Amino acid sequence: MENFNIDQMEGKDIIILDKKLTPILVGNHDGQIFLIN
Repeated sequence: MENFNIDQMEGKDIIILDKKLTPILVGNHDGQIFLIN
């Protein structure tokens, strides 16, 4: 997991691990994990 981008949206830290992967694993500042297809 070397390729990752960190963006800040609406006061939450959004972490996208390797945009090439689907679904995309996203975690916010609260420690919640989301899978975006």
